[in-house]
Amino acid sequence: QHESVSTENSSQKAFKDDITQNANFAFTGNFGAKNYQDVNSYADFWSWMNKGFMPLTNTHDVPVSEDSGLDLGPLSNASSYMYLWHNRKLAPIKLSQQSVKDMECVNQAASEAYDIKCTGSLHIDMSLRPMSWQIAQSAFDEDVEETIWLNGWRDDTQKLVETLETQRWLGPRTDMVKVSMLTYQADRDMVLLT
Repeated sequence: QHESVSTENSSQKAFKDDITQNANFAFTGNFGAKNYQDVNSYADFWSWMNKGFMPLTNTHDVPVSEDSGLDLGPLSNASSYMYLWHNRKLAPIKLSQQSVKDMECVNQAASEAYDIKCTGSLHIDMSLRPMSWQIAQSAFDEDVEETIWLNGWRDDTQKLVETLETQRWLGPRTDMVKVSMLTYQADRDMVLLT
């Protein structure tokens, strides 16, 4: 059975809205001023992962209202696998990246003088700021040697994210990063890759 496009789109939109609005970083007090669309550096990406995305998708405690001071304890094992209450996480979160390809430099003498290698993005024209739909629909040539699986149900997941930053998983050859999550929505019998 195939789901209607509107049903699938509404679920994808719910995920996107939650991640856009709630996976924040650059905190001042309780307010996170930036989201994934504001990531402009390696430090920004890791701040977003550590302060925004992982706490949103890797929760161990029962959520409580802001400033309540309540501690309702840890989530049950079954609840810890859920995302947005109705979506069962089926697999660990996948971090993957596409690496830039070497290309011939326009000014070979300058590149040699300054010891710079010329590289190019594979599929997106970066001369203008690309639209989000252009990025979403562009081909992604995954560098499988750099793929990382974040088992969000283990306590050491946050440590792994910190280790990736320390080991400089992102670098000058990183062209694009994809963060993926596979979920199952039982009431609609629908599997989603977000």
